[in-house]
Amino acid sequence: MPAQIEGPGWEIRTGDFREVLADLPDESVDAIITDPPYNLESVALYSDLSAFAGRVLKPGRLCVVCCGKHVLPGYFERLGEHLDYIWTAAV
Repeated sequence: MPAQIEGPGWEIRTGDFREVLADLPDESVDAIITDPPYNLESVALYSDLSAFAGRVLKPGRLCVVCCGKHVLPGYFERLGEHLDYIWTAAV
């Protein structure tokens, strides 16, 4: 279920980003930290995420994506459609 929490100068929204974040203006976001689904059926979401982040992030800001490693090359390919790769961390 979508939710929104806010404070002075910040907010957290949960839900399908294509719906709950559709109102965000271009270059208005300082950071995106997200944990999309890790299944094969969801790989296409990473293209949508790349386009969205490329539009709303302020220049030089980060999109941090938690993801599974079983289709990591596919995630990289799709995120690279609108974003520059910086780093991979593994836990």
